[in-house]
Amino acid sequence: MKKVLLLVKKDLFLDKTYLLVTILLSFGIPLFIAKSLKDVMDINGIDVIALMLSSFYCYFMMFSKIGLIEDKYKSVEYLLLTPISRKMIVMAKYFLFVIIFIFSIVGYIIDSFIFIDIKTTDLATISIVFLIGCIFMGIYIPLELKVGYEKVKFYLMIIVIATPLCVGGIGKSVTEDMVKRVNEIIGTLIPYFSIISILILLASYYVANRIYEKKDI
Repeated sequence: MKKVLLLVKKDLFLDKTYLLVTILLSFGIPLFIAKSLKDVMDINGIDVIALMLSSFYCYFMMFSKIGLIEDKYKSVEYLLLTPISRKMIVMAKYFLFVIIFIFSIVGYIIDSFIFIDIKTTDLATISIVFLIGCIFMGIYIPLELKVGYEKVKFYLMIIVIATPLCVGGIGKSVTEDMVKRVNEIIGTLIPYFSIISILILLASYYVANRIYEKKDI
C-alpha cells in the first residue's frame, strides 16, 4: 500500500502547475455554473450538475496530463524496472480518481459557504455525483490502459466538452415539477448508490488489471 500511495503522490506532483489548475477548477467551475444557470440555481438538483461538472473537469486536467507524460516519456517502462508491480500502477489510478473527487467536493463546499449563489450540498448529491464519476472513470481507466492515452483522449475530450453544452440546454428547459419527480425516484435509490459505486470500481479495477497484465510494454 505504501508503494501505491507513493505512485499517487508521484502522479499528483508530476506537474505542479496542473495540480494547481485542478485545485482552482474545483473552486471555479461551481461559480461558473452558478452564474450560467443563475435563473434555475434555486431548483433542487442543480447542485448535482455543478458538482458533476467540477469533478469532470478535474478528472480531465489530471488524467490527460498524466497520460500525456506517460506516453511521451515512457515512464511506466521505467517504473516496472523497480519493485513496483502492474497491479500497483493500476490501483494508483483508482486512488487518484478518488482523491480528485475529494478535491472537487472540498472546493464546492468551500464555495457554498462563501457565495450565496451556490447551493449547499448533501450526502445524497455527493453519492449521485460519485456514482456518475465511477461509471465515467470505470470505463475510461481500463480503456486508457488497453489502447493508450493518445487513442482514448478524444473520448475524454468529447465528454468534457459535450457535458456543459447538454447541461446548458437541460438547465434552460428543466422545471421544478420535473426535478421533483426525478428526485422522488432517485430518493428511493440513494441508499444503494454507494454500494453500486464500489461494485463498479471493483469490476473496473478487475478488468483493468486483466488488460494491463496482458499488455506488452
